[in-house]
Amino acid sequence: MTVVVPNSLGVQVDGTAVYLGKPPSFTQNAFINAKEKEQVFGGSKRGGKTVAGSQKAILLSVLFPGNKGYILRQDLTDLKESTLETFLRICPPELILDHNHTERRISIRTAGVPSKIIYSGLSDQTDEESSKGKEAGWIWFDEPSEVKQGTYLMHLSQLCWNCRPANVNKWTGAPNSARPIRSILAFHRSWPC
Repeated sequence: MTVVVPNSLGVQVDGTAVYLGKPPSFTQNAFINAKEKEQVFGGSKRGGKTVAGSQKAILLSVLFPGNKGYILRQDLTDLKESTLETFLRICPPELILDHNHTERRISIRTAGVPSKIIYSGLSDQTDEESSKGKEAGWIWFDEPSEVKQGTYLMHLSQLCWNCRPANVNKWTGAPNSARPIRSILAFHRSWPC
C-alpha cells in the first residue's frame, strides 16, 4: 500500500516510509498539489522549482503504479548537469529499482507495477517528431522557454497513459478505478517578456 505521510513530504511503500527532502514551502506545496493539466512554476534562480518538480514527479510515479513520465529539456547535457542531478538527490535510493543510463530510463518502486521515468534532450531528435507515438502520464519540461511552441503542443497531446492510483489518496480523492491526474509541468527560471 502507498500513502502520503502526513505533515511531511514523503511516501510509504510496502510499510517503508521514504522522505523527499525537506518539507515544501507554501508555493512549492501549492504547485505539488495542483491538479490542472498544464502547470507552470516560475521564479528566480535557486527558487525551488526543480526541487518541487522532482518531488511531484516522484509522487506521480509512486502514487500511480505503472505510470510513465518524461523529464525533458532542450539540451540533454543541461538536463543531466542540473535537473537530473537534483532529481537523483531528492529521490530516495530505495525507490529506484533501476537506472539505465544508456536508455535514459529510471524504474521507480511502487506498491504495484513499477513506474517509468524517461529523461531526454529535445535537441537529440527532430523537435515535433520526438513526441509522436509516445504516451505519458506526466511530462516535465525544464526551461520551456528553450522549447518551440509546436514541440510543447505536440507533447501535450501525448498525455494519454493509463494507470490506476494505488489507493484513495489526497490527489484523486477517488477509488482505484479513477485515472491519475495527467499533467504537463513547465518550469521557467524567469517569466518571458
